[in-house]
Amino acid sequence: MPPAVARPGSLLPPDGGVNIKASRLSAQHGPVEEGCDCYTCRNYSAAYVHHLARAEEQLYYRLGSIHNIRFMLRLASEIRASIMTGTFPEFRDTFLARYVPTSEKVREDQREKWKAARSRLS
Repeated sequence: MPPAVARPGSLLPPDGGVNIKASRLSAQHGPVEEGCDCYTCRNYSAAYVHHLARAEEQLYYRLGSIHNIRFMLRLASEIRASIMTGTFPEFRDTFLARYVPTSEKVREDQREKWKAARSRLS
């Protein structure tokens, strides 16, 4: 899932998806996600990743995937830690309160594309 959502330009920060192709990111000289420890955020500005995505450079697909995979690994680690300490319900509620998913229409369009691709493979 992380590389698949990176392809069209979605990067996964803790508060909801970011469309890296959005023009507002063309001037953001900091990382895609402040405080992220992934290779992409440590070494490249959001403006440069934005440029790569808009130009459809191959490097963007790798950097976007690296960021999204690291986000998912960090999230899984936080979930695991909260389960072990018995605080998962609080973690879940806090995460869901700040996480804003993509719009329902975008999510449904993406689901239809995924189902169409899966049916071609069958």
